[in-house]
Amino acid sequence: MITFICTELGKNKICISISGIEDILKRKNISLENFIFKNIYEIVTLHTHFDQSLPNEIYNFVHEDTRGCLFDLNGDTLDIIYNTEQPTICNECKSKLNQKKNINIDLIQDELNKNKKPWVLATELFIKKNPLFSIVVTILFTTSINILSNYIWSWIVN
Repeated sequence: MITFICTELGKNKICISISGIEDILKRKNISLENFIFKNIYEIVTLHTHFDQSLPNEIYNFVHEDTRGCLFDLNGDTLDIIYNTEQPTICNECKSKLNQKKNINIDLIQDELNKNKKPWVLATELFIKKNPLFSIVVTILFTTSINILSNYIWSWIVN
């Protein structure tokens, strides 16, 4: 069984186990760094929300259903792909976080939006999702380059 564990070791110390997580993330071309960043954002937000501690009430804060939210429970380990690549904060969690005035939800959401796939992986994913469009663009692009290079060559020769 693959599990990931976040354990509070003492004041301001957390341990995140990533055993088996990398294999799940690699299948979807998601970097392990995104998973670690997501967990850091989640821990810091919960730590701030619960006044500098992580009591057992955090399990009442997270939700069991998978919404792509930062606070998904991920009971099924394979669900981590839905909130690791581009996590958000759902409306329910925003309302829970708004109960405390010391949390800037917009700042957290802006930081989460900075977690993006590298350009090459994003392009590869786009091509896999839109193969016909990609073929048409490739044909048009290569034809244009060929025409342009022929024009430049004839200009150089003459």
